[in-house]
Amino acid sequence: MHTEDPLCNHQALKDLPIRGVGHHVRAKTNVPIIGVLTQPIPDASHGDSQMWRNEFDRIKSSEFEKLTKKDPTLTKEEVFPNQQFIESSHVQYLEAAGARVVPIDWTRPVEELNYMLENINGLYIPGDSKSLVQGENVKFTDNLRKIMKWAQLHNEQEFKHFPVLAVGYGFLSLMKSQMSEETEFDAFKASKKLQQNLAHDPTNTFLYDDYDKATLDQLFDKINFFSNVECSLSLEQMILENKVLSGLFMPVTTFDDAKKDN
Repeated sequence: MHTEDPLCNHQALKDLPIRGVGHHVRAKTNVPIIGVLTQPIPDASHGDSQMWRNEFDRIKSSEFEKLTKKDPTLTKEEVFPNQQFIESSHVQYLEAAGARVVPIDWTRPVEELNYMLENINGLYIPGDSKSLVQGENVKFTDNLRKIMKWAQLHNEQEFKHFPVLAVGYGFLSLMKSQMSEETEFDAFKASKKLQQNLAHDPTNTFLYDDYDKATLDQLFDKINFFSNVECSLSLEQMILENKVLSGLFMPVTTFDDAKKDN
């Protein structure tokens, strides 16, 4: 509820039908606060690039050196208990669109995650490594399941739409969070140029509802999308073999795979 806090009585905020923790920053704004979910640092032994580990170790050593000048008793385990990162390009992408960006620590307990989600306008889930959808990152997938549940419940409340945008392996991780832990995605050859095909009437989507079908088809004919994922899920598998997914996600566009038919 609005309180006697001066911010609550501010001319721009006092009449807004917004309640709950963080309702000041959650007000409708042209400068949304978008959380970017951290990712576990990939392990080079699984075929991932060593660059993330090298950069993390470099920053860790630099920051640790500064901190130990004030407190020589500190250990790296105390200062850096979790191995996680955010690729800077994701932050730059969101900031270029006008958002303020804050990191969301995926390792936090569900109560803390929920509190952080309540204080932002939306969540962006990057995915830079195939290891996100592999067995060693079960905890990451489990926390995505909790985030998805929170967003679903939250979006059922009027005036409280909370967008969740996942890209690359982050999107596959979001899908996997709704599937059994044993599920593995099929191998897919990464391609830098993919032609997108409209799979749903745009007027019934949130993303393209300003377009009519003919105009959007023409637009997609002119655009190739970049993709570097090495595993995927066909439209047939999603609809026929994973009923939970087809109940949660509505495919708006697909890409052609001659071997698997989308």
